[in-house]
This record gives sequence, C-alpha cells and structure tokens, in this order.
Amino acid sequence: MHQLNWSNIKSQLIVTPKLFILILNLILHGVAKDMHQAVCINFMKQLNVSMKPFLLTQICNTLKTLNQYEDAIECYNEAISINPKDEDAWYSKGLALFKLNQFEEAIECYNEAISIKPKYLYAWYDKGLALFKLNQFEEAIECYNEAISIKPKYLYAWYDKGLALFKLNQFEEAIKCYNEAISINPKYDNAWHNKGSTLFNLNQFQEAIQCYNEAISINPKYDNAWHNKGSTLFNLNQFEEAIQCYNEAISINPKFHWAFENIGLILQNQQKNMDALTIFEQSLKINPYALRLKYKANSLFELRRSSQAKFFYFAALEMGLDQNAYIKSKLSKITSINLQFQGYILMIPFKDCSVRQIVQYLINNQCLNVVFQRKIFGLLYRKYQK
Repeated sequence: MHQLNWSNIKSQLIVTPKLFILILNLILHGVAKDMHQAVCINFMKQLNVSMKPFLLTQICNTLKTLNQYEDAIECYNEAISINPKDEDAWYSKGLALFKLNQFEEAIECYNEAISIKPKYLYAWYDKGLALFKLNQFEEAIECYNEAISIKPKYLYAWYDKGLALFKLNQFEEAIKCYNEAISINPKYDNAWHNKGSTLFNLNQFQEAIQCYNEAISINPKYDNAWHNKGSTLFNLNQFEEAIQCYNEAISINPKFHWAFENIGLILQNQQKNMDALTIFEQSLKINPYALRLKYKANSLFELRRSSQAKFFYFAALEMGLDQNAYIKSKLSKITSINLQFQGYILMIPFKDCSVRQIVQYLINNQCLNVVFQRKIFGLLYRKYQK
C-alpha cells in the first residue's frame, strides 16, 4: 500500500467531520505517517466550532497512540483551554507525560482529573503508578486502595499494590494482594511469578518453585520465571536442575546475563573453573560490571593465570567494587604461590637447561595453572632423582 503524502493533497481537501475521522484512522493504521499535529490543526480550522472539542480529542489520542507525546500534550492543552473541566483530557495528558518520564507533572494532571471526577478509577490507578516510579510506595498504595474501593475486582490495582508492598518489605501483605489478583484471573502469570519472588524472600523455597511453575505453565516463554526458579533451586543446592532452568531462560532470551552469571557461579563452586570462565566472559560481553569482573578474576586465580587475575581484580576495583580487603588478600596469595613454586624449581640442580628455561619462561609469564605446575615439578623431580 502506498503512503499518502499529505503535503501534496491537504490543500485540495474540503474537510468534513467524517473525512477528518477517516484521516485520523489512516494515520493510526500507518497509512499517513507524515501527517502531524500542525496539519490536523489546519484541518480543524475549517470545521464547525461545535465539532472542535470532539475532534481535538481524536487528534490527541491518535498522536499519543503514535508515540508523539509532545505533540499530544499540546493537543490536550488546547482541549483543556476549550473545556477546563474535561477530566479525560487531563487524564490523557497525564498518560502522555508519564510516557515522557515526567512523573510529577503527570500526577498533577491526574489530580486535576480526580478533582473533577473523584471516582475516576484509572486516574487513581495511574497516579499510583507515577508515585511508584518516584519511589513513593506508601502514597502509591493509597491510590491503589482508592482504585480498589471503586472497583474491588480491579486486577492490576491488586497486583501493583503487591509490588509496592514488596518494595516496603511487607512480604506477607504483598502475597495477599497477589492472591487477590490470582483469584480474579488465575492465568495472570505475572502475579504467580511475583508471588514466587516474595515467597523466595521469605525463604519458602518449595512454595516459590510451585509459583514459578504456575507462571511457566501459563507462559512457557517467561524468561524471568525460569531464571528465578533456577535461583531458588540454587539456594536448595540442586545445582544441575538450576542450570537447566538458567539454560531455559537463555534459550528464550540470549542476552539474559544474570542467567549466564549464575551458571558461572555454580560451575565455580564445582571447581569447573575453565567452564566458569567461559560463562563469565559471555555475561561480561552482555553487561560488564564490577562484581562480575571479580568472579572472572576468581576463576583465573584458581587456574593460576595470575597476571590475568590481577588485571581483572584491579579492573573490578576501578569500576567501583568496594572489596579492597578481599582483593588485596587474593593478590597477596598470587604473589606467595608464584614465589613458592619458582623457589622449588630454582632449587633443583639439574643440567637440562632447555627444560629449565622453558619452565622459567612459563613462570615469568604466569601461564602455569596449579595442576600443570605440579606435573612439571614431579617430572623434573623424578628426572633429578635419576
């Protein structure tokens, strides 16, 4: 389908209300994307004055749907100037401001809508969302309560009230809210998932897993549910099952760096440091941060790749990791191990300089892991004994 070029045809149109609505629908469905607010206003000037408030609202809503939030706000301002008691214009302006992360301004608009219509369900609810974004959780809960008092079966108000209570560490109360949401819609995967996360924080791991399983049964592609189920299994020392869950999360979202990191930690705990190193490198490619650099350094340390371990320990500190004492201890151990092994080799009075030179080269370049060090030392010791 060809795009309509409004710059070419707008001057030739005789605009009627029906044509205007048709134009807006074309914009909304992507047929006339180059039309913008100024063109709409020009068209509107041709219309009967009594039609302007209605059509202006149509323009605003169309612009908001197209994510043209600044233009939509100008339209809502125009609508409000025509009718300051238009609660829907105030509310919709608040939605557009919310999309621009202007949360305080959005709240002002929601307040205007509520002052005009005190039982405005969605204004109360969206005011709560804006307050949540500002970390004003108690005030957000008050708004959700208002919404629930207007509509007791309002699923999302119960759910978001649960989120706010979770932020306040009121876990038991949060679970009650998630249960209310689930009673309204048993297939609400987010409520099951967040109930699981709340149970996890209460150390009720088996119950948490049951909730994650419910979320996954509803939405098998729910990457966070797979990941958090994995973390719960991790806490139960069920490492293989945890890795399976993390791998499911990664198969759904290949950029899920937390899943990579947690697999790396399991492998590290199992002394599979080479495998752990590979996994940490994958997670760092997606999202490098200080603690993850330390994890990589720890694997390098266990593999006796000392110079590389040092580099990543220092890099972690440079990125703001507040573990100076821990890293200082690790660096001290690296120095001690290298000096000890170097001393053992240099004390052996053998004449095969080529072998000795190779070993010394490896030591100087810190390429020997502990297993190889022992094998080399044993080989040279047996050679000397002969």
